[in-house]
Amino acid sequence: MNWRSQARGLLVSVVVSALVGAGWFWWVQAHAHGETQLLPPGVSAHTTNGAQFHLQSLTVLTEATSGSGDVPAPVPGAVFVLARITYDTRQVSDEGYCVFWLRAGELQWSADLYSPKSPDKTTCEAGEAGTVVALFQVPRSYLGRVSGVAVVDPGGPWPVLAGQAT
Repeated sequence: MNWRSQARGLLVSVVVSALVGAGWFWWVQAHAHGETQLLPPGVSAHTTNGAQFHLQSLTVLTEATSGSGDVPAPVPGAVFVLARITYDTRQVSDEGYCVFWLRAGELQWSADLYSPKSPDKTTCEAGEAGTVVALFQVPRSYLGRVSGVAVVDPGGPWPVLAGQAT
């Protein structure tokens, strides 16, 4: 085997790897979230597993105090948006029903890891009703485009609880 055939084999491997990587990147970008359905303002979401969610508020914060006393600051150019959501999972026995994404048109942000001050909490428990908070870090330039909070529904389109960050 001479050096030309080795170089040709290497070139083919690099091109195939680049094409596979580009295809994967496109697929991930195109399928980053489920289908959504924007609900009218004030309307509660009812997921396919029987859970209910209602957006109480979306509050803009420049810092967030955690239960441990830490005061994390957002990255430069960003702010926090704190969502307060009531839920009723008394009819639910499965998991994966308490996941939220902040939406701004086709853009979305996942909730930051956050340990709020008591009595606030960030997780829902099956078989109960209560209030949960989710903290999102959002570029300040997108605040005016925030359309609400999407509730992940593994069995159907994700309902988006309409709301503006104030």
